[in-house]
Amino acid sequence: MNRVQILLYYLPPNGLKKQMLLVLFQNLVATVVLMLNLILLSSLLPGYHPNLDWNVNRTLPKINYQIHTDAIKEKLIPSTVSKKQAGYKYVSEADRLNMALFRMTAKQWRGSGKRGNLRERATLEQLTVLANLESMNAELIKNNVSEFERTMRLNNMAKDQMATLLKNSTSMKQLKNLTAHNSPKKLN
Repeated sequence: MNRVQILLYYLPPNGLKKQMLLVLFQNLVATVVLMLNLILLSSLLPGYHPNLDWNVNRTLPKINYQIHTDAIKEKLIPSTVSKKQAGYKYVSEADRLNMALFRMTAKQWRGSGKRGNLRERATLEQLTVLANLESMNAELIKNNVSEFERTMRLNNMAKDQMATLLKNSTSMKQLKNLTAHNSPKKLN
């Protein structure tokens, strides 16, 4: 099964495939444009060498953040709940993605004694999948897919996409080489 077939397998059969693929494609284009802008900026400003790896790591998870949180706000949070109650729903949805991809919640990460933020410690492959999961979950929420069904689809999607990215990693290696080439030299 190729990547497109895997993606199409997990998308709903009711005509939303085209819309979801468009969102995923838009996210990919936005990421590429950002990276090209950073490279262009580094060539125009002498002495400016952005840590592209850091920028990619910080940007990829944020690409779909607004789309994801808007879907949660519009479809899952009644207007009558307090900010604190709404916050629990946002955390719950973030942890649904964390569990699908990392097999642990943010709270479990902090409780394990590991330093830093779970998502900030993610690999480039994990961040790529996370961006896709956020987009997919937003669309599933908008289409009133049950929590159980969303969890199952997201778990399967994360597993399959990670396997594909790790197995056929030519593009990821090229992106990593690009980030390593444009990162500043580390000082001892």
